[in-house]
Amino acid sequence: MKRLYILTTFYFLCHNVFAQLQIKESTDGIKIGSYSALGQRYVECTNYNNNFAFTYRDYTYPLLDEYKTFWISGSESFNQLYNVIIETLNKKEKKDLEIKLEGNNSLKLKFTANKVSFWLWDGYNWSYSPTCNKKQIDNIFGKTR
Repeated sequence: MKRLYILTTFYFLCHNVFAQLQIKESTDGIKIGSYSALGQRYVECTNYNNNFAFTYRDYTYPLLDEYKTFWISGSESFNQLYNVIIETLNKKEKKDLEIKLEGNNSLKLKFTANKVSFWLWDGYNWSYSPTCNKKQIDNIFGKTR
């Protein structure tokens, strides 16, 4: 009886674990733009079914070659983010803007007189991108002037 109880319990535990596996097809994203220098990619934007991934080289520890990613959902939010960055750069203001992302993530845009950097709070640590000027922002967002 004890053996039957253990086998039944084991069967249901294993069945529940394997039932949670969901397989989805992976789609390749469309590269919108990037900022690279001397063969090193610093910031890149990719479109995955109207969800935009911004991947940047984390400058928290400059000797490590580590990349972080944050997501913006929808074309409207993507264009709004671009417009906010360009307008603030045109005003040449030195300020910080914070944008709440999904989950516990938070994006802070740190502006100097003519540059901006992305600071990402992932719930545990801050990471930040290299600073980008207006031309580099245009390249990242795939805009041409």
